[in-house]
Amino acid sequence: MEKKIIAVSDPPASGGRLPFLRSGARGPIAAALLGCFLNSPALAQEAPEPSTLQRLAAQSGLGTCLNAVRKAGPFLTGPEGSYAVLSMSHPVAPDASAWTVAIERAREGVTDLVTATFAPTIRGGCDVVYEVVQAWRMSCQDYALKAGSATISVPVIGKRIGVLPASPTSHVYLMRTAGGCTSVTKEYLFL
Repeated sequence: MEKKIIAVSDPPASGGRLPFLRSGARGPIAAALLGCFLNSPALAQEAPEPSTLQRLAAQSGLGTCLNAVRKAGPFLTGPEGSYAVLSMSHPVAPDASAWTVAIERAREGVTDLVTATFAPTIRGGCDVVYEVVQAWRMSCQDYALKAGSATISVPVIGKRIGVLPASPTSHVYLMRTAGGCTSVTKEYLFL
């Protein structure tokens, strides 16, 4: 697997050696040039600038799943500048293979881990599986009630991991942790 790293916020503390890209950081010359064209009618008709995740997908050699990255990307990453991405792709045939990303996403003073895998299908589309890992300062039962679970007890997979089935292709798994609960939201999308 080929690994590519793009950090869209500050680079990791130990990552001074890692290549990084800050989204939105274009420099004073680019800002001045952009300012000259902001009122241009031609600019208003162009497609929006690709997100950092879309640019990384294209750099990795994706073609078939690029539209799925465009559709699912904003939901997975949050706003530009609030996430960092690590991707892995097949070194020889990236467009014919699964492309996976790990995203560190900042929101409301906490950090989430989002993983997603984009895989081309024989239908010509792209299947996407993503997981969002979040830590909560509340019990898993309180989280389940807040999430809208109507049941008093949360069903479990085995003995310790609760599951809230949202649909046949979407579940939330709950694990008790010291001081709260960790949720893992997993969904399978057909794009």
